[in-house]
Amino acid sequence: MTQTNFYHRLEPIIIGAGGFAREVQADYYMTNKVELKLFVDDNYWQNGLYKLSDFNPQEQCAIIAVGSPADKKKILSKLPENTLFWTHI
Repeated sequence: MTQTNFYHRLEPIIIGAGGFAREVQADYYMTNKVELKLFVDDNYWQNGLYKLSDFNPQEQCAIIAVGSPADKKKILSKLPENTLFWTHI
């Protein structure tokens, strides 16, 4: 199995729920016709969002859509070591 095939088996999700994350979500939807789930830190969880503790790196890959570099660093420290992710700037 090639690495590309592995990536395509993972469900992409967005970490973040602010304006930037929602722009990334909308852009992804316009391109792929798929609405991505929004995950947030468990301390900020509310209806309609998913808890970061429910993120599963065996089934999901993450798009980190948070504007603050300090907040991105905090999020990265909470993700499992084997997480496939990328960020938007």
